[in-house]
Amino acid sequence: ERCGWTGRHDSFARHLADCPVKQLKLCQEACQRQSEEHGELAAEQDACMQELRAANLEKTSEVARKDRLVQQLRAELQERSCEMASMSEKMTIMHQELSQHRQSEARLEQAAAALRRSTELSAAEMFAEHVAEEAARAQDLVKRAK
Repeated sequence: ERCGWTGRHDSFARHLADCPVKQLKLCQEACQRQSEEHGELAAEQDACMQELRAANLEKTSEVARKDRLVQQLRAELQERSCEMASMSEKMTIMHQELSQHRQSEARLEQAAAALRRSTELSAAEMFAEHVAEEAARAQDLVKRAK
């Protein structure tokens, strides 16, 4: 492209190096390249931002899912804690009932032992009375036989 140089022929080489039209064109080309590079960088940044947004959305979903899981586990833990408290209360009641049952059993065993002793004594007394009666009859028979 010609710039319309009208100067001397011998200074044309110098003019080519300093020509404002040429400098403007070079500057325009550099600006165009820089604009294209900036456009490419902007596109890359947009793509990175999209990836980051997608990753952020995925992490947010994962955090929400884990939060729901933690809440569910806390609810289960609370439920089991209540069940354990109820079972502990039932165990306390059962221990009390068992203790009462053992005490009743011990009293019954003592009563049974006393009854056995009483029965043994009664049987011995009855046997002694029977022996005494038999001895009296035997003596009575001996006296009659004489």
